[in-house]
Amino acid sequence: MSADTLRRTSFPLAASLAALILTGLLLAFLFTTETPTGRVTGHVTIRETKAPLADTDIYLTPAVEKEKDPDMTTDAAVPVLMDDRRTHRRTHTDAEGRFSLLHVPTGKYTVSAVSRAHRSEALPVLVAEAKTATVEVSLKRSEPDLTVATHQQVFATSESLVLPIRGYVDARPNGAKDTIQVRVYQTRLSNVLRNGDAADALDRIGHTWEEPLPHLPASLLRPGADIPAPTLVVDRSLPITEADREGFFHKRIPLGIKGAGLFLIEVGHGKKSVTSWLLGTDTALVVKRAREQMITYTADLKTGKPVAGASIRHYWQGRVAASALSDANGIAALTVPIATDPDANRRRPLTVSVRGNDEAVLSRNNSFYEESGAYVVHAYTDRTIYRPGDTISYKAIVRRKDGTGYTVPRGVPVEIEVRDPTGERLVREAKATNSHGSFDGSLTLSPESPSGSYSVVTNVGGETYTSDITVASYRKPEFSVTVTSAKKRYVRGDQVEMTVEGKFYFGAPVAGAKVHYSVYRDSDWAAEYGGGTGSDSEDDEEASLGRESYGGYYGTTVLEGDVTLGDDGKATVSFPADVTAKGIDGSEENDDNSKSKTTAPEDVPQAQIYTLTASVTDNAQREVSGEGAARVSSGDYIVSVSPEGYLGTPNKASSIVVRTRDHNGKPVTGVPVTLTPSYSNWDEKNKEYKNEVLTPVTGTTGEDGTAILSVTPPRAGDLRMSAKATDKSGRDIFARSYLWVSSDSGGDMNTQYSDLSLLTDKRRYLPGETARVLVNTSRTGQTVL
Repeated sequence: MSADTLRRTSFPLAASLAALILTGLLLAFLFTTETPTGRVTGHVTIRETKAPLADTDIYLTPAVEKEKDPDMTTDAAVPVLMDDRRTHRRTHTDAEGRFSLLHVPTGKYTVSAVSRAHRSEALPVLVAEAKTATVEVSLKRSEPDLTVATHQQVFATSESLVLPIRGYVDARPNGAKDTIQVRVYQTRLSNVLRNGDAADALDRIGHTWEEPLPHLPASLLRPGADIPAPTLVVDRSLPITEADREGFFHKRIPLGIKGAGLFLIEVGHGKKSVTSWLLGTDTALVVKRAREQMITYTADLKTGKPVAGASIRHYWQGRVAASALSDANGIAALTVPIATDPDANRRRPLTVSVRGNDEAVLSRNNSFYEESGAYVVHAYTDRTIYRPGDTISYKAIVRRKDGTGYTVPRGVPVEIEVRDPTGERLVREAKATNSHGSFDGSLTLSPESPSGSYSVVTNVGGETYTSDITVASYRKPEFSVTVTSAKKRYVRGDQVEMTVEGKFYFGAPVAGAKVHYSVYRDSDWAAEYGGGTGSDSEDDEEASLGRESYGGYYGTTVLEGDVTLGDDGKATVSFPADVTAKGIDGSEENDDNSKSKTTAPEDVPQAQIYTLTASVTDNAQREVSGEGAARVSSGDYIVSVSPEGYLGTPNKASSIVVRTRDHNGKPVTGVPVTLTPSYSNWDEKNKEYKNEVLTPVTGTTGEDGTAILSVTPPRAGDLRMSAKATDKSGRDIFARSYLWVSSDSGGDMNTQYSDLSLLTDKRRYLPGETARVLVNTSRTGQTVL
């Protein structure tokens, strides 16, 4: 081979070697930067029966190291570093009680399991690269062995009493039947409240957040020589023939008794027993309270009419603290004394309305008396909201009342309880106020703590004070999903385009992920009726497109489908903004979601919000959701109609304001508007409204974008006012409002009524003016309080 040939072949060889080296370096870099992962598998069984349990929630939580803080007396949690790639994961067991979690970043974790009636301890697990960590999880019962699930404690005298019971099935030898024993005693509530110990015992019955009373105490069954003892009306044994997959039975027991009275209940099952009470009454009691004052209203549950001559008794510490008789309107006023005794709050107050053998009791609540004690307690926490697994730090400031001022209580014993949303006590601690009259503490929540409102109950000097803590679950996703609209605003008939984008938190697109989307349409009444300025500023956009006030309701479903994210992590969904209100099934829907005839143009809202929700699932089967919204309008501006008030008078002119403004909230001047009044008459036969059109009136908006028109209704009824304007593109824009027309004598307006509504002749009044108020209700002969 010549030297020239050697040179010609050596250059490609060198280039190939260089490319190979660069590829190796790149692969090495990728291997060193890729997050190492493993997997976790496990098996869940019930501790008592060793049986596997399906559909159990499994939680994988990064283990948080703890170290000793020299300035604290407890262990302090070391926060997880930002580059820690471990994450919270959740799954559930299959039919055989098995579970698996794939692509888990390596590190130390804890695994726990929770079902409806069982839970496990947090078990440590170490996830190693390319390895499988196996966990055996044993569940123990988290629900009581026996409980009375009484959600309804008051029955009408014509209703048969029903007692729901839930408990754990006992295994009986030799095939013996499992049974429950039910005893029911009948008495009068007023008899129980005459005995302070009996009243205190009744107050404890059924409180799941306090130590339950397993048996009816002697103070209830034998209240005293001068107080009639309860009568045993039910004593029977019932077999348990069924159990759910977690070993619990659920029974709704018809007691076969009815009538007025207080019914004391004791249920026994094996070595366990629980108590409860039910009340039979036809009397309703409403109480409004203020400091030293109480107003009560007594009415008949069946007829709704007020009850005159009812004896109102307010019991406090087992004694009658105040009493009065209801007047002809069912109203009674009582003066409630303020207690200075530090033991005043040890028993909760009860208010009872008595008419013959029938008695009604107010729900027991002692919060009203917290201000009447000898102390004032202000408790607060270091944060406004917590996540499961967080540490709650709290502090409370205590002051003792001293005439018109306060003193600092030093060294006063304090008892603290923290209860979860179900009322279960999480912690009870004894403390004492320091030299500043305050105390503090902390509590670390379990990673499986339920979301909701937690209660901090403080007992100082025999007085009870409560404050709330909010706990909400959160699991950080590994990528985000955003949904954006191509345009800020569309006009009906346009084609709406919305982009779904998935992006990992380290910046890479979620390419190839599957997307399931749904498109919803809802009416934007805020734009039409002045729920905001109607501008497109960020604040107003957020308020109008937000869904917090609807509890997650997005409106009618108009489209569903599936797409796949491209290499850039994006996918576009396109759909028409139709004028019609067709749902996904092709049928038309009114604003109340009821199927109906074709919607008239004047009945279609001027503005609607189209919301697209997208659920994105990546190749590792991780699912993250996102949503976005687009506003669709009927024209270049918004028209609104506002009567002077909500109530008009026959043959008397009412002023009607028609306002036009653009989508930035600015007035639109010189717009001709037509206002067409009509009576909406209800056709009972065809179950629909029919309009009786009156003579239209016209006007033009001035410099402030308003036109004031006058309408004189000829008679009483439900008057509908429809305003029409046309923008420069020839699109008709409709708005509507209603005016109830009635004389002072009232009467039927040939319409459908709500349960109860109040309407005034003006929207605001000056001091000294007289207000006309129309009371509408779907029932006749009722008493209005």
